Amino acid sequence: MVRKYKTDPGYVTIPEANDIVRRMLRIVDKDDKTYYNKILEKAKHGAFGGKKYKKRMYQVRRKDIEQYAQELLKDQQLNLYDFEFTSNLNNVNKINNLHNIDSDTARNINSYLNYLKHFEIITEEAFQHGKRNLILLLELNKLAVNHHNSL
Repeated sequence: MVRKYKTDPGYVTIPEANDIVRRMLRIVDKDDKTYYNKILEKAKHGAFGGKKYKKRMYQVRRKDIEQYAQELLKDQQLNLYDFEFTSNLNNVNKINNLHNIDSDTARNINSYLNYLKHFEIITEEAFQHGKRNLILLLELNKLAVNHHNSL
């Protein structure tokens, strides 16, 4: 049974704040303390409207925690389809940093992006970011192949 504390109106304890973040980020491990420590450290320095509650506990504003979780979710979604590019085609063979992607793989990634967007797992911004990076990656691969064949 979870213990409930009588915090100020609009405030939650750090464990409750951690649960809010875990739920919004869809983390299924109930014992995950990744964000607990981050929230606690920031609350000690006054972030999230953090203030001391009784002797050893802190409380934070629920709205601030929800906004923090939304920002984390947005960052995760934008980093989901982040590819590395090279600026000079001559360096492609040297550094071998460009991912080889064929049209079938690109079609699969496009399907995954559409699926994630349709079920609102990712935002419109993350969807557009992923599509743009996928198109750029395909075009760079075509240029690299053409450049390599012309040598």
